[in-house]
Amino acid sequence: MMDFPMARVIDENACYEWLVELLHPDGLCCPRGHPVSMAGVHKRHRAPLLVYQCNGPDCRAVYTAFTGTMWQNAQWCPAQIVQLLQGVSQGKSSAQISREIGKHREYVMARRHQLQGNAYDALPLSPPVRSGFRSGRDVPERGRERHAALGS
Repeated sequence: MMDFPMARVIDENACYEWLVELLHPDGLCCPRGHPVSMAGVHKRHRAPLLVYQCNGPDCRAVYTAFTGTMWQNAQWCPAQIVQLLQGVSQGKSSAQISREIGKHREYVMARRHQLQGNAYDALPLSPPVRSGFRSGRDVPERGRERHAALGS
């Protein structure tokens, strides 16, 4: 099997824009709800990731597109995040993803588990509706009757 280190050829700006749309479908805003149009760029040291400072009334919050997400304070570039999301959705192993994006396998595995936990938390709380088919596993009484008949 051959790994393809795509981080070298992926467009960072396009990945960043895609992630902003994914993480903020209603538009990027400061943690207190002021629109990004009220903010000024505070730092550009990790382009294309911009650090904003809100100029809203009594605000002055400093934030990025990743503030309040699992990627806050992570030292991952947008292309690496997109590659992780793609690899997890394709069912690639953490080891293969880590080789492709240039991150340690344990970091990749920790982020993968975070993603999976977030997906699990987003599931509805009500139990799924069952179909009319019932296997023997769905009926615990059958097992008890069998064990009682065997004398166990």
